[in-house]
Amino acid sequence: MVQQVLERALALHREHRLREAARLYEEILNQEPNHPDALHLLAVISLQTREPARALALIDRAIVVRPQTAVFHAIRADAYRILGRWGDAERSCQQALRLRPNSPEVLNTLGVVRFAQGQASAACECFRESLRLRPANAEAENNLGNALLALGQRLEALEHFRAAVRINPASAEAQTNLGQSLLECDDPFAAL
Repeated sequence: MVQQVLERALALHREHRLREAARLYEEILNQEPNHPDALHLLAVISLQTREPARALALIDRAIVVRPQTAVFHAIRADAYRILGRWGDAERSCQQALRLRPNSPEVLNTLGVVRFAQGQASAACECFRESLRLRPANAEAENNLGNALLALGQRLEALEHFRAAVRINPASAEAQTNLGQSLLECDDPFAAL
């Protein structure tokens, strides 16, 4: 019964029908309060609906049940990152990477955390490793561009912003960064 409800909830979640999926995850938790997958997926929805504190409370419960699940620690890192709890976010990223060393998503998150802490060089290393593991990642390309820009490496940053836009032309952030970077490189027509 629980597995069938979970499968229905996952299908709804994939269709971005978040309220309906959340209701089913909560239904599972009413029957099994420590169901790790329902806790995890409800935490994901909480992040998607901008409720990081709730996501953190849910994912902490899932980690108690399954402490060796890397993705749970990655979700915890994202919740801490959104809350601006950089040290906690970094520790959660490190734990996720101990459990799954080659996670491009976690490396990207770790880079964002390090960049927010003023560690642009360390952030670049994380973004580069993330891109080595998953080359066509617009978010990591854009993030690397931002870190390089902070280090004063405008031309290299420009190339990463261009790559981000090639991968995902709909990314407003990458388009804005590319335009601003082109403007700073004295190419106002391309910036427009």
